[in-house]
Amino acid sequence: MYHHYHLPLCGVVLQHVSEARYLGVLLSDDLQWSKHVQYITAKANSTLGLLRRNLHHCPEKRRELAYISLVRSRLEYCAAVWDPYKITDQLALESVQRRAASTGG
Repeated sequence: MYHHYHLPLCGVVLQHVSEARYLGVLLSDDLQWSKHVQYITAKANSTLGLLRRNLHHCPEKRRELAYISLVRSRLEYCAAVWDPYKITDQLALESVQRRAASTGG
């Protein structure tokens, strides 16, 4: 059951939303983390693709540093809060890391 609040906050009436992003973490109304995991894996895969296209001539150490800085940091950000407990969420996160490992960083 949803409660609609009709009292304005600074002149704005609050609306019900099914999800909201706060400090980079996607919070949903059902308190599940699957949407957040889908969001960060999509962003991480996109960034990984960018790195693969643009750093294929770079030394391996530089590609590794770019992966750790741009992809892995996104996967691990606030992980203590949204710790993936569902197998499907864990597999989605691991698939990004396997994809990076198979392409050499």
